[in-house]
Amino acid sequence: IKFLIANGAEVNATDALGETALIMAARAGNEDIVKTLIKARANVNAKDAEGRTALSSAHQLGYTGISQLLKRAGGHD
Repeated sequence: IKFLIANGAEVNATDALGETALIMAARAGNEDIVKTLIKARANVNAKDAEGRTALSSAHQLGYTGISQLLKRAGGHD
């Protein structure tokens, strides 16, 4: 992910379901990628087609460390 960001990848791009890389990383429980995307200024409050944010996904799945990271970065449900 660092390579992609360094080479101009859009960190807030969405897929067909409206999910950003940050939402996907939070849902997968990948704290390292979440940190990388936050540092790259990903929108921590972006919502997918169902209205879910990275924080709401992490919270629902019990990823408390990721939830705390997202809250510190300005994320909200």
